[in-house]
Amino acid sequence: MLILVANVDIYYYNLINGSILLLNLFSQSTDWERKSYMGYYNRRWKPSRTRKREFAEKMNEVDDFCEKNHISQSGSSDSYYFSLNGKDYRVSNHSIEASNSGAYRDGQQIRPLYHDRNRKKETVYIHASKTRIMDIFKDLKNGHKLDGRGYRKD
Repeated sequence: MLILVANVDIYYYNLINGSILLLNLFSQSTDWERKSYMGYYNRRWKPSRTRKREFAEKMNEVDDFCEKNHISQSGSSDSYYFSLNGKDYRVSNHSIEASNSGAYRDGQQIRPLYHDRNRKKETVYIHASKTRIMDIFKDLKNGHKLDGRGYRKD
């Protein structure tokens, strides 16, 4: 970002897409345009130290629970795999289709697929956050029926 001062007006030079974009930030632009080009709406939410610590503690609990109950997890800890009562389960915050879609760019395969193209009939797929794995496992172990999001049906 480069701000040029010419006479009384201030212009914004956008280098993001490699093109020159000059906006008169005071007379020609609306308030929304001025704020969006200056990055006002591009700020990311950042958790507080307390929230980070609480999440780290929760993830340590999840790791201990998974180790105790023989639940395997992916390298990024986004997907959990286990067998219970003769059924295979996959609890993940993304689908296998979404996971495999990252293997392609511009129609060309750039990395191997993480999963088979088709879902396995004997596997139950549950789409839920990784912090809910303990509740989902306990509900399944206690015999509750769950929907595709991991919530109780009964």
